[in-house]
Amino acid sequence: MNELVEKIKYALCLLGVFLITAGIYSYVKYNEKPVKFETLKVSEIKNGMMVEGQVNLNFGIYEEKASSRYGITTSKKYYYIIPIEDKYMGISVDANSKRYPIFTAQTKKTYEHIKNNGAQPTPIRIKGTIQAMKTKEVGFLGEAITKIKLTEEDAGKVIVPYYIVCDAFSDYLTKFIIGVICLILGIVFVIKTRNS
Repeated sequence: MNELVEKIKYALCLLGVFLITAGIYSYVKYNEKPVKFETLKVSEIKNGMMVEGQVNLNFGIYEEKASSRYGITTSKKYYYIIPIEDKYMGISVDANSKRYPIFTAQTKKTYEHIKNNGAQPTPIRIKGTIQAMKTKEVGFLGEAITKIKLTEEDAGKVIVPYYIVCDAFSDYLTKFIIGVICLILGIVFVIKTRNS
């Protein structure tokens, strides 16, 4: 029992330090000056780059990912196709976020705009970090681009193998607060066990 208590108190301290550090890092990343997405060129894209701006069109979902724990789905993300210059990249949206129904509605408006020369879809404000796609993810994007006929040439020629993670690092305060709580609990446990 004493060994278990020892492990718990030090684990709490370590977790607290880790989350506080992660919170500070996320805060720095989230508040660094972002690049304006509307004027970003494909040649300027770098992994880890923070961007901010608006998405004017999106051509629907090309991939969805679910995270699970003990067989229970804990989160789900949808990846939409968005244009950049004359090419296409992705943007990830959390299924539980307010953005999901907004992106879904914009997809419908995008096709109405293209097919029927309808009203321009309402732009969506975004802020996030650019991440490089894995080979499998590039394949999913290519298949979707070919299926919906966004290009008459090889899809590989119009793919930008990156996607934007919406609201990346915006949870810095949550990480920091939980980290402080864990660290305080860990220190209290250490002091109590030493005095007993």
